Amino acid sequence: MAKNIFILRNKLPLVVTTGLLASMPVLPAAASTQLTQDTQWTCQQNTVGDGWQCNIAPRKQGPIPFAKRAAIAPARKKAPAIPVAVEGQTTRESNALAATAQTAPANTAVSVLPVAPTAAGETKQSESVSDAFATLDWRPLALLPAAQQSRRSALICEGGYAEPDRPGLDYIGDPADAPIFAEADTSTYLETGQGTLTGNVVVRQGYRQIESDVANMDRNTSESNFIGNVVIREPNMLLVGDRADVNMDSGRAELSNAQYVFHAEGSRGTADKITRRESGVIDMEKATYTTCKPGSCTWQLDAGEVELNPAKGWGTATNTTLELWNLPVFYTPWISFPLDDRRKSGLLFPTIAYDSAEDGNGFDYTQPIYWNITPNMDATITPRLMTNRGGLVESEFRYLTPSAKGEIGGAYTTADKVEDENLNYDENRWVVNLKHEQNIASNWSYKANFTDTSDREYFTDFGTSLNVESQGPLKKEIYTTYKGGGDSSNQWEISLGTQQLENMEQDADDPYNKDVDFDFKGSWDIGAGFGFDYAVGYTDFQRDTEWKYRRQVLSDLNNDSYKGEWGEGPNNITNAVGKRLNTDSTVKYRFQNTYSFVEPGIQLRTVNYDLKRVDAESIYLEGKPFAQYGYDNKDVQKPSTAGATYYLDSGLFFDRATSFGDMKFTQTLEPRAKYVYTAHIDDQDLNPNFDSSEGSFSYSSLWKNDRFSGPDRIGDTNHLALGITSRFLEDNGFERFRFGIGQIFYFKERKLYIDQTLNSG
Repeated sequence: MAKNIFILRNKLPLVVTTGLLASMPVLPAAASTQLTQDTQWTCQQNTVGDGWQCNIAPRKQGPIPFAKRAAIAPARKKAPAIPVAVEGQTTRESNALAATAQTAPANTAVSVLPVAPTAAGETKQSESVSDAFATLDWRPLALLPAAQQSRRSALICEGGYAEPDRPGLDYIGDPADAPIFAEADTSTYLETGQGTLTGNVVVRQGYRQIESDVANMDRNTSESNFIGNVVIREPNMLLVGDRADVNMDSGRAELSNAQYVFHAEGSRGTADKITRRESGVIDMEKATYTTCKPGSCTWQLDAGEVELNPAKGWGTATNTTLELWNLPVFYTPWISFPLDDRRKSGLLFPTIAYDSAEDGNGFDYTQPIYWNITPNMDATITPRLMTNRGGLVESEFRYLTPSAKGEIGGAYTTADKVEDENLNYDENRWVVNLKHEQNIASNWSYKANFTDTSDREYFTDFGTSLNVESQGPLKKEIYTTYKGGGDSSNQWEISLGTQQLENMEQDADDPYNKDVDFDFKGSWDIGAGFGFDYAVGYTDFQRDTEWKYRRQVLSDLNNDSYKGEWGEGPNNITNAVGKRLNTDSTVKYRFQNTYSFVEPGIQLRTVNYDLKRVDAESIYLEGKPFAQYGYDNKDVQKPSTAGATYYLDSGLFFDRATSFGDMKFTQTLEPRAKYVYTAHIDDQDLNPNFDSSEGSFSYSSLWKNDRFSGPDRIGDTNHLALGITSRFLEDNGFERFRFGIGQIFYFKERKLYIDQTLNSG
């Protein structure tokens, strides 16, 4: 049976039938005077087949058949038509037409223009209703739009919510000002203004769409009720339920036994009753709220009453229970929670702890308070109560501008009450943290970082929620960076700054400060496969004259507390301070095609020092002065090292299409082999160790030329690294997962280590 389709203009209610418009004749007053109670308009298709002819004729009783036409659908924009008005009670079981009535005298033909035909691929209403109830618009990852696939909140995402395409989805403005479109299998209308649509009912007004099995509407009050499989859609919102009462002028709607979805936020829930206010705020009774996908419920809020405000991005709930895997774990009489990523001032979740140790904090309660100052500024104030130690207040202020960002934070305590093994008993303790990053130009920036505390034990006793870059040692630094180069084939960067480090350990040496720290590095793609990498560094390392950690000594007999003692220690190369100049250059050639690469290369490194506080007679190695090893003061004060590294890197690329469930990937298989040779270099014991260390072993370290992280040592090696990597790539290039395994095979035992006791020659 064909559907009835109607379109209305202005703020007419949902009931869009010729019967309801009996009191609004289609022709102007001059033409309508020709009608009497015993006459009516009759319309028939013209002989050409591209329009209709309407004339006044004696009124007939019973249904008025319309000419048969192909199925049609509404245009996606505002319809430029008003309905043809016919008096009397009718039942229509044919395709109706949206038409434009033109002023004409009696017995004159009226041109009727049909709506554009159904767009190819448009989803049928019955399928839309079934999909809304069955899936709540949830789509597997592979079926999501590309823009949604790139937005992920977890390591592995199985899918998301996507609203199906429909007429009116792109409408902008107040839907109450838009014309109303309705369709149903059958419809019955009364001259008193009431009407009923039955079977696959779809009503659209602007961006709003309502679907149901039956719709009862009243033109006089604008009130309508929809019964059976009700689906209400607005952009980013889906409501489904058993019954809905809607006012089409104001947009107010009430649903019973309902479910809801917010597409962009990825949230959904259920409710015994949902009320959508005229303002768009949603009230729910006996409701749930979760961000888990349909059919899964890892967590949810179960509340007596819930208010959701999509415009502001926040919701509130009363008598709320937090459930994890359907088990209640937390209750609160009132809670406020975000619907999206917008911020709001208020209380954050507190932290409660208890430490029963004599030198512990005792009962420990922390209550963060968030202050959303402006869209680009916020602050967090965190009072904390510790029954054993006293009170503490910590605060952090953050700001963001088009060219800068930063944080200012600090904390202050009352007098510390813990006596046993406490170096800071009865003292007020504090910490301050400042961070700032500024773009001076598009390729020129600087950053500053400053952290300081009242004592070395602060972070051990209290910890912190401040964004401190390092708790040991503390950094006080400022650096500026300039990036140059015309294109990707020639990139270089200059960095200049100073760094002071504060030791936070009671039993370790103080780190070196960098009074001047300069770096210049870059890469040059010469062409034809040749490449050149280069780096130059200059640093002036200093620290206090009495820097050497010696031992721990008893600080306070009453509370049995100890502290580290620093002073002039044994003479060795670690006494040295001074300047270091290091260079690093690599020449390489890369053979590459779509499935493989081979890259041989030569790397040359040098390091030169100008040291103080050292001489060959007073500096000892293994109990003997350096002079006894044949070195003079020039050797000790101006040591230098240079060495070359030869390598051959190679790899293959294989790929295939694969899938996990509904997620489709391109899986790669990438075997790789790299041979590295660096000869052993003598006399590196003369080099101080300012900032170098042995790097941790990881998969990425397999492919490094040197096992040391800094330039103070050039490590000898003769090894072959073998590994294989498999990556899972999505169509847009996003790497969803990577697996790698490898091993290094040494052909010769390594001789040089930073720890002199491990050196073998």
